[in-house]
Amino acid sequence: MKNLLPFFLISTFLLLVSCKGEKKERMVNDVNLEEQKVDQEIISTFYNIPSPSEQLMSLKELDGKEQFADLLSTKGLTKLSTTKQRAIFFGALAADASYLASKSQKGGLMSYIVALESLAQELGFGDLYREDMNKIAADKNVSSDSLFVMADKFYLKAFDRLIESDKGGELGLMLFGGWIETMHIALQSSYGFDKSLKINQFVAEQKLVAENLISYLLDYQENEDIAMLTEKVSEILNIYEEMDCEYGNSNVVQSEGRIELSGGTKCKLTIEVFESLKKEMSNLRKSFATL
Repeated sequence: MKNLLPFFLISTFLLLVSCKGEKKERMVNDVNLEEQKVDQEIISTFYNIPSPSEQLMSLKELDGKEQFADLLSTKGLTKLSTTKQRAIFFGALAADASYLASKSQKGGLMSYIVALESLAQELGFGDLYREDMNKIAADKNVSSDSLFVMADKFYLKAFDRLIESDKGGELGLMLFGGWIETMHIALQSSYGFDKSLKINQFVAEQKLVAENLISYLLDYQENEDIAMLTEKVSEILNIYEEMDCEYGNSNVVQSEGRIELSGGTKCKLTIEVFESLKKEMSNLRKSFATL
């Protein structure tokens, strides 16, 4: 799990078991740190769930086909009438924007940035989207890497704002939307189960992300929308349970100053699990993102 392991290790797999009050207190203390460092600590320490850009930078290096034509249409904003729909759609659009930026598609990216700004206003954190960010996005000479960093920074700041405003439920909706869209892009970009083996590995590793996501959602079960999404993520985890796994004892070996882990449970994606996940993600995307 090369791309996700570093920030998961930062929190030693806490899986979000701390109470919400402790999370908020730590957040206030972290706000005074350097902005970028704070943003990374927010996602790493409390959520254990990668932002869309972190996920899609991983996909950039994988063995799949481009998925530009299958991204969400920003025209879908006109169909959104509830906070639930807007929050999920925000997370999904953030994933699409990150995907475009990671692929250096500056031309198509601007419409997503405008759409995210509109949703941010409706969700109550539009002030994070400052005029200078719009100018940077509109600059024809700005690099795709700069846009990528900007999109990620804005996404993480939105997380911060929702936590500060006691809107952890809305944040859960955003995380759900972003993850479903990322999974959809990954699965649809595959050339086939036996032809995109790196994508198979990426998808298999998402089981841990799903476990972390459901751990977060369980803190907000008083929210009917979150309770329903928790059931959906649970159904996804049930699909993952059908992977081909080998069980063994974990061993810690120290050699030449290095500590290595071996053994333990090793799971491989099967074509049945792959196809089931692909179908499930497509259905969820249609029903919750109101395409």
